[in-house]
Amino acid sequence: MVMELSEKNTENLGSWNKKDFLALKNTLNKFITHIRFFEISSNDFHSKIWPFKKVLPRALFEDIVSFHMSNTESKQYKLFPRYKKIPNDSMIIKPKHAVVLTNWIQRKDANARIPRDKKYNYDLIYRGSRDGHDINTIRSMCNGQGACVLIIRTKENKTIIGGYNPFGWNYNQNQGYRNDDYDGYYEEYEYNDYDGDGNDLNNFKISQVMYSNYAIYESNYQNLPLNFGNSDLVINENAGTCNQAQYENLNEQNGSDILDLIIASDELLLDELVTSVQEYLIKNQTEWLQENFYRIIHTVFQLENCKQLQNYFFEIICSEPEPFFNSPDFLKLEESIVLELVKRADLQIDEIELWNFLIKWGMAQTSVLREKDATNLCDWSENDFMELESALNQFIEYIRFCEISSKEFYSRVWPFKKVLPETLIENIVSFYNENTTNNQNNLIPRLGNVAIGSLIIQPKHAAIISNWIQRKEFNARIPKGSKYRFDLVYRKSRDGHDINTIRRECNGLGACVLIIKTKEDHSIIGGYNPLGWNDCNLNTYNTYDDNSSSYKYSNYYYWANTSESFIFSLGNGRNLKNFKISRVVDYCNAIYESNHRNISLNFGNSDLVIKDDTGLCKVDYYESRILDSINFTIEEMEIFRFYQSE
Repeated sequence: MVMELSEKNTENLGSWNKKDFLALKNTLNKFITHIRFFEISSNDFHSKIWPFKKVLPRALFEDIVSFHMSNTESKQYKLFPRYKKIPNDSMIIKPKHAVVLTNWIQRKDANARIPRDKKYNYDLIYRGSRDGHDINTIRSMCNGQGACVLIIRTKENKTIIGGYNPFGWNYNQNQGYRNDDYDGYYEEYEYNDYDGDGNDLNNFKISQVMYSNYAIYESNYQNLPLNFGNSDLVINENAGTCNQAQYENLNEQNGSDILDLIIASDELLLDELVTSVQEYLIKNQTEWLQENFYRIIHTVFQLENCKQLQNYFFEIICSEPEPFFNSPDFLKLEESIVLELVKRADLQIDEIELWNFLIKWGMAQTSVLREKDATNLCDWSENDFMELESALNQFIEYIRFCEISSKEFYSRVWPFKKVLPETLIENIVSFYNENTTNNQNNLIPRLGNVAIGSLIIQPKHAAIISNWIQRKEFNARIPKGSKYRFDLVYRKSRDGHDINTIRRECNGLGACVLIIKTKEDHSIIGGYNPLGWNDCNLNTYNTYDDNSSSYKYSNYYYWANTSESFIFSLGNGRNLKNFKISRVVDYCNAIYESNHRNISLNFGNSDLVIKDDTGLCKVDYYESRILDSINFTIEEMEIFRFYQSE
């Protein structure tokens, strides 16, 4: 198709047919959303873009027309304008950074377009490496210069910080505060990792003055030449301090106002405020978040820094996706949101059901298909299938077709084979007929959930632990209605950390899972004891045998012999790549129990040992260490009885 287009004449579009435009649309599909159409003049749009309107998404095309006809801006397709550079004689920042500063000074968004005819000048009046860092020198050079921008590169991590003083510094007047309604203080973290094209502003932030009467502080104190707020940014001799001002009280705001605050803070690149306000919403406004589910989703997924709220909603959807997919609002979601959802391995849905929902969503995105019947494909034209293929193009590679049974594939997917790549169809047919592995997608199965009433881990983590217990791959699919059960028998924050309490609550319960959150870095670690814990009988010698395990008691301690125990680490619980299991290698020394008054739970007598509010991890009888440090402090600890119900 593309080869055919190469012979077409773009000056004579009258010779193009629908297939030609559709082929061009598929080719340009990934580029369209990154073109600044709203930076193109009306004349250029009408003469050069309008003839190709068939390759543009309908919503985008209508937004552009609305922009030119009624001067309304698009919220869905808004992109940062491409920068004009402002020259400056700096050894710290580049011209593109001067653009950001200039916009902040003008109280505009950092990414606002600067017209070509606008001229802003930055004249260097002081440089530390050239003029030295004598305070009197700084004062004499800066005194009475008017509006000034301070730029600093820190020695510790090369961070670039600074401030804007609209008055300039004047050391001939009395000591005290100077007030103004604006003061810009900005930072860029990880400057050496800056992407270089001037478009990624995620690491920039500005902190505006809150109390205008305390904007700039000037004094004759010999060690303080430059001072913003007398604490927010203060330059000492060869050193400086920086404190964060307090933000407005969120308890007095309703959910809509707080969401507006997040939007405004994101536009101003106030990353820390965006983060803290998200945390507040999730912790204190859950009911409002649930009531305004779709409205908030549409908003936060357009904001790069709203990862916390994005993950919050994704986790809700993934744990129970059917109500979400069945809602009419699902059909109105942007492609980017649906795509990120389909990519997730923790989406708890049968793959064939996901396929059905995507067919509905794809049909809703195309006007010619909205009235079509997906169960009567005889009425569909070739163009109809091509439209659906275009709508679903980005999703196909993330669908686990091999998780669909051959019967369901034939009845529900095969009728839509025209929207699938030919090689994918061949691979799937080969998989069903010859039981060969399908490497087309190379995707792990979607993780199942196992219910667990834990304050430390989530159902998806319980699913992983269940797979480890069954000696399966951690990402093995757990079908709906699984019979794995985790019953809570002990929790530190609820039951206290008395060793006798732990031993009493856990005694004789059979297989148990220990889960711990460490205080130092909130790592999640634990262990699986297939025998459970049994208080040492000091007066008898007893043996328990199940062919793979046995207890041997003495008067003071005993070793539990098993090949099935393991210890594990889930890192911070978010990244599957950091999950680690360490199985027992010396079966005779798997579980150690004693009447030692300071030790409650013990794997291998050193590999994972719980003592009072602390613990230790070494390597003796298990495969590997689960923590980098030997000692840790317990923030929270839970023990669950594990079993499979009938």
